[in-house]
Amino acid sequence: MSFPFGETITVHRPGTRTDPYSGETVDDWTTKTTFEVKLCAIFPTASLETPSVDKSSVTSGFTILAPAGTVINSNDRVSFRNGPEREVTGDSFDWHHPFTGWEPGVAFEVDSEER
Repeated sequence: MSFPFGETITVHRPGTRTDPYSGETVDDWTTKTTFEVKLCAIFPTASLETPSVDKSSVTSGFTILAPAGTVINSNDRVSFRNGPEREVTGDSFDWHHPFTGWEPGVAFEVDSEER
């Protein structure tokens, strides 16, 4: 499912290179590729500040729902609304509502801090 009034995100994916010391393949952000994903839902992921008296909610990142079939890797970065690149935190997954069967697409979270 896509959201008719959804937003476009830009996915930034690193290239790779061989580390000259270890011989391992590592991410190379100087050779990144980008692509757009349209019709996404973006909403804040909130957490509670436990030390505060009023228990104010603080945005700790964003949850993004992208159309089914979208491939998001855990080492990708995402930008939206002409904002900064934000790191994907964790793995993406196909979200399925257990009560209604609604399947809005691929869900993943991004960090609140820019990279």
